[in-house]
Amino acid sequence: MAIYETHCHLNHPQFDTDGDDVIVRASESNVKRLLVVSYDLASSRRALHLAQSHETLSAAIGIHPEDANEWNDAVREELLGFCKSYPKQVIAWGEIGLDYHWKTYEPSLQKKVFIEQLAAAREASLPVIIHCREAYDDTLDILEECNAMRVVVHCFAGTVEQSLRAVSLGFYIGIGGVLTYKSAANVVQIAEQIPADRILIETDSPFLSPQPWRGKRNEPAHLTAVVSKLSEVLGKTTDEIEQITWNNATALFG
Repeated sequence: MAIYETHCHLNHPQFDTDGDDVIVRASESNVKRLLVVSYDLASSRRALHLAQSHETLSAAIGIHPEDANEWNDAVREELLGFCKSYPKQVIAWGEIGLDYHWKTYEPSLQKKVFIEQLAAAREASLPVIIHCREAYDDTLDILEECNAMRVVVHCFAGTVEQSLRAVSLGFYIGIGGVLTYKSAANVVQIAEQIPADRILIETDSPFLSPQPWRGKRNEPAHLTAVVSKLSEVLGKTTDEIEQITWNNATALFG
């Protein structure tokens, strides 16, 4: 079997000098498909370039809530243009959503940009990758009101109840290196309680390294630690975890 990395930022400057080596190490660790997720216009352009340059990479494009002021009609049209011109490379819209932790922009602006990007994703017929921090109820309310159907809430850190609500709406839950932390009992509970066919695995590279590499730059090869921990939590073999999460990812992203 093989591993599907559903959320990494190989378009981040931390990978500028050794990105090709990182991709090779991922392949050597059985990570055979990688979704490069964007956070602003420049990273969206970079993600598309990477997807064009590497057969195992695909791109997600979009504007993160901490860059909400970047969103405008011109950006919308450029991103939609990527979807129309490169449908094999651009397979998702994200990461988008709400972030109330840093308070970079008022919730009203974040919500407006979020809703408009959900509409753009629907126009492009793409699934969406959701960033949510300290805003789970508002995020889920908007997704439900907008009738969003193909959704993953990445790096889920809400409550068990919020995860079950997300699953009841048909969404996927992204689980990454945080699962391996001793302080992450809630993430373990979420993994135990949601259906296995709703779980996607991710690294969020270069952030949130699993425990063996904590404090160091994260990269897709480290996804093996998430597979191992999820295997332990769910009482399944690593091969079973790889198969289940691969099937889930291909069901959402193709």
